[in-house]
Amino acid sequence: MDWIFDAKTAIENRRSVRSFTSDPVEPEAMSQLVSFIKSVPLPFTHNTEIKFFKAQPTKDMYYTIRSPEDNMAFISDLDPISLGKTGFIGEIAVLKATSLGLSTCWIGTFKKSELLSLSPETLVGVDNPGLNDKSVADRATVCCCPVGYFQEKGLRLYDRLVKTVFSFNRKVLKDLLEEPSLEPKIPEHLMQAIEMGIKSPSAINMQPWRFSFDESFESILIGLPGDFKPFKWAYPNIDIGICASHVYLSLLAQDYNPKVEIFTKNNGVVFRIFPGKKVVKRVFKRKLIKRSRTEINKGKTVATSPTNKLGYNDLRGALRTVIALYPTANPVKFGVGIALRTATALCTKIDPKNKGVMGVVRTAALVYSKLDTKQRGFNKLLITAKTLIPVFKK
Repeated sequence: MDWIFDAKTAIENRRSVRSFTSDPVEPEAMSQLVSFIKSVPLPFTHNTEIKFFKAQPTKDMYYTIRSPEDNMAFISDLDPISLGKTGFIGEIAVLKATSLGLSTCWIGTFKKSELLSLSPETLVGVDNPGLNDKSVADRATVCCCPVGYFQEKGLRLYDRLVKTVFSFNRKVLKDLLEEPSLEPKIPEHLMQAIEMGIKSPSAINMQPWRFSFDESFESILIGLPGDFKPFKWAYPNIDIGICASHVYLSLLAQDYNPKVEIFTKNNGVVFRIFPGKKVVKRVFKRKLIKRSRTEINKGKTVATSPTNKLGYNDLRGALRTVIALYPTANPVKFGVGIALRTATALCTKIDPKNKGVMGVVRTAALVYSKLDTKQRGFNKLLITAKTLIPVFKK
């Protein structure tokens, strides 16, 4: 499944941000985020809604942080399975925003009156009921998420500590396994998925999820521990969905085709994820043109002739030499490191002052554009750099 963005990198880079500039999200980035949310493929049906709304750069919306202009609201039914699905879907939206260079933060405590004035259609039901409130509606706006650009200087002292210390204070794996004795037996692909799951955000960093497996490790289960007691957060099942999304995306990144089952246990949601078989991707190799020995010798003769000799600090002569040798080179036989060293040697021979990474890139780019104007991109540049190696074998 093609997720359009690098989920693994997004998981690694995501941080809960509590200080935003007042700048609105760039229209192109916002358009990509909205389109993605509308079309993203999911492994289950759902009725979660994600609505966008505008806010003023004040603390009227989120109590302790200034809201950026752009925000998301997550609307969900309040049964455990629906809340778990909302966490799963919402975190995928958050990770997509991260991949676009945007900052976010899950916020479960917000002002209902302020949201009502900003966007009446976004506020549904009771937004943050007490833990013992029995009069809760069946459906509600359960969380909001500011979307914008990080501003370092706006952080409070507490937020600086959260960013630098507490955010990285994660539980060790044995504390998150239902059966800690299984840790040495966990297959590598499931271990990678769990490591991504541990990086999930959760309310006040509770990390309420627990991992378990079936006997043959054919599936991984993510749910609340049996003795879990919620603290200041009415929707811990959202956290389980968030963690499950990280595990699911990690398996996708490893080329598996995971399937998801969702059920309840002890009044909490449980995600059971089957990795399935690893998808074998076909790799199409470029067919190399074979040259006869006569053509190779002819190319060498032309390349080493006095008018084209590379020893002269003449760019035109150097390019002629490379062009002459180009058909005789086999790029597959050479490594990237050798190619880059070759490009470095070429640029310094042409101009001893032309050093550094940019000099290498400019030289290699110039060479490959002369060889074939249709060649574009970094991989093509490296392939071209590889073809320069025979010049320095002489």
